[in-house]
Amino acid sequence: MQKLPGSGRHRSDHRSESGARQRATEGNLRLKLDRPGTEEDRAKLKTAFRRLLKAAGGDESAASITRCGHQRLNKYGLATEQDTYSPIDILLDLERDVGEPVVLAVYADLLGYQLVPKKSVAADAQALGQHLGDIAESVGELMADLGATFAKGVQNLTEKQLDDLDREAERVRNEVGEFEADVETERATRRPGGSA
Repeated sequence: MQKLPGSGRHRSDHRSESGARQRATEGNLRLKLDRPGTEEDRAKLKTAFRRLLKAAGGDESAASITRCGHQRLNKYGLATEQDTYSPIDILLDLERDVGEPVVLAVYADLLGYQLVPKKSVAADAQALGQHLGDIAESVGELMADLGATFAKGVQNLTEKQLDDLDREAERVRNEVGEFEADVETERATRRPGGSA
């Protein structure tokens, strides 16, 4: 048994596997595992591809920006062509052209994921940074008010001073709460099946 380069299999293992497949095919036996996707899943992909073609201006227009003809593109969207799907490079060409991941969004959804544009992730990071700035400002004002009060030699705070400090502390709590909610929303968009 000779080890095949770049694999953990040995040459005799490879021959026996292909031989078993050949014998199974010759005897009209088909060794086929159940597909994890459903007919409904595949129908959704076909429908999404038809929407993509429409967004690209139809199959003839779409053919002008990718590597195959309009008849082949049309087949990729036909429900009757159950074993014919678009190659991934063609999807990339078409989805880049229309500016939207039409099929990819359906594919991600079928796997339990949600696509999030990079721009929105950057915007979310910017929003989180803004919340941190707001928290720092609120805490700073609270500390400045406390420091100014105690610098005057005040030993006991008046009701008004306590109310003012309580309002400042409430503002800090609100800012922290908004920050925590944004962090949780960001975290949820990164989980499989998560949504904002």
